[in-house]
Amino acid sequence: MLAKDGEIRQVVFAAKSKDGTVLTGHHNADPYTRQELIAHLQVKVTQAVMEAYRDDE
Repeated sequence: MLAKDGEIRQVVFAAKSKDGTVLTGHHNADPYTRQELIAHLQVKVTQAVMEAYRDDE
């Protein structure tokens, strides 16, 4: 819905195929915006790791 409404302006993505090949891409994102969006993803990963570690204690 957000894409149809024009709310999504910039995208970065990574995908992994069955054979392990990784595909990355972006749309309408300069290097600075790509870095910003990737940093947000990294924060989410770090949060998930910290929560998993906390749950193991």
